[in-house]
Amino acid sequence: ALLSTAAFASAANLRICDPLLPQIASQFSVTVGTAAWIVTVFSMSYGLLQLVHGPLGDAFGKFRVAGIGSLVTGIATASCALMPNLDLLALARAIAGGAAA
Repeated sequence: ALLSTAAFASAANLRICDPLLPQIASQFSVTVGTAAWIVTVFSMSYGLLQLVHGPLGDAFGKFRVAGIGSLVTGIATASCALMPNLDLLALARAIAGGAAA
């Protein structure tokens, strides 16, 4: 049940910012296109670190890697609410994407 919940949260986290882009752009006084960078960095780190997490799961155990990844993703995603500028928000989203992989 916990693994299923983590998989759902990972998939939701992948698309959670899409409908929020106009509000994020307004908050940081940038265009929506510029704010969309946070979606790009999450997706790229998510995709690239898929290649890393597979071998890590084989070496250390899939449930352990998934658990640690879920914890780091949760912390990074929660920290996004505290980011004072778009660059730090993008960094936090990149960390969350890489851990969610």
